[in-house]
Formats: sequence, structure tokens, C-alpha cells
Amino acid sequence: MTKKKIEDTKNKKTKSRKPSKRVTKAEKNKIRLIFVLPVCLLILNAVEEVIVYKLQTKINPNSLIFNSYTIVFLLVFMFALGFTIVGKYIVPKVELLLQKSYVTTHRKAGYLGLTSFYAIVMIIIYIIYYVIYINGPQFLLPISWR
Repeated sequence: MTKKKIEDTKNKKTKSRKPSKRVTKAEKNKIRLIFVLPVCLLILNAVEEVIVYKLQTKINPNSLIFNSYTIVFLLVFMFALGFTIVGKYIVPKVELLLQKSYVTTHRKAGYLGLTSFYAIVMIIIYIIYYVIYINGPQFLLPISWR
């Protein structure tokens, strides 16, 4: 090989590559810890508030289910089951959705797009909890289900 070819191959190997637009493992963990899991658990808690409301309106005071120990057992079981379902099945799917949106919003609008996306989700959750604590969980249901 000539000296020119050897220098060309060395230059090709040492050229820097453009950084990838993929989400790194540290960013995945950061997104999951800071945003995805808390948001999913807040939504689960709102759903459970509605379920507790429906249980309280449908239970006959003379029935066996009205026993306070039974109600507490059902609530703890419901929370444990809900946390398991959210942690194992829902969070990974939401995380994939957020990773895809993270890449596209970061590419198109930079950090402003990503921040506005997170802000919109937080505003929606705030409105849900505002309705629950000011008016009650029944106002999250359609009128025919109240």
C-alpha cells in the first residue's frame, strides 16, 4: 500500500461520528424515575378514588361487605393489585411512548417542546385532582354513572 492509502484509512477511522438521537440508558432511568412512574401512580390513585366512591354508594349498610375490616382488606388488595399492574405492564408501555415522543419533540422543538409536553401532562393531572378534591370523584364519571 502506498503512504496516501494508509493515511486515508487512518483518517476514516479517526473521524468523529455524529451523536445518536437515541435515548441513552441513563435518560431512560431518569425519565422513568422522575416522570413516568409517578404520573402512572397518580392516575391509578384517581381511578381508585372513583372505584371507592362507587363502592360506597352501592354498598348496603346491612350487608357483609359494609364491615370495616372487609372494606379495608378490599382496598389494600385493590391498591396492591393496581400497583403491580401499573408497575409491570402500564409503565413500560408509557415509557416507550414517552421515549418516542422525547426523540421527536427534542429533534423538532428542542427542550422547549419536551418541557411543554411534560407541562401539559402535569396540568391534566392537576385538573383531575382538583376535580376530585373540590367536587368529589363522582364528577369524573359521566352523569349516567353517578
